[in-house]
Amino acid sequence: MIKCNLAVLMAERGLKIADIASGTGMSRTTISSLMNHNAKGIQYDTFNTLCEFLKVSPGELFIYEPFKFSFEVKEVEERENDFLFKLEADITYKKQVLQEVLPASVILDVDEKDKLCYVGIEVNYSEEMTQLIAPIPRMFHKDMEEEIKEAIMEKLAQTYSFAEDIVVTLK
Repeated sequence: MIKCNLAVLMAERGLKIADIASGTGMSRTTISSLMNHNAKGIQYDTFNTLCEFLKVSPGELFIYEPFKFSFEVKEVEERENDFLFKLEADITYKKQVLQEVLPASVILDVDEKDKLCYVGIEVNYSEEMTQLIAPIPRMFHKDMEEEIKEAIMEKLAQTYSFAEDIVVTLK
């Protein structure tokens, strides 16, 4: 998995989006997209411009970690105050492969129109998984957490309709 390290480099240098935009001529949208890991790709000239402006090598601007993951909801059990989602997890990091079932407690709240307005998720990682992912930079953890949220929300969408301003949290 490859991630842009622009947000970290900017923070280290005390730079804002406006500073990079004015110093490089790049659009604020492009810079923001790279910072927030929303870019689908990057042009070579943009890549070169950023490296020159920040005085970094390509390996400092982009970070590679041999990290892959997938999560799929296999079972949902309704309990007294919440639901227990069992997620099949497949994690690969530096040739280590971990396949296990992760339990996730999920609390739901619906609004006056019976639309789901809040989903609170707490995943209980095994000790083995915790040790496996601990050395991975935080920006990669966020992608993994988003994948967990998406798997759970996809399953909930089969039963519930969502409020426009739904809040989803993951602990």
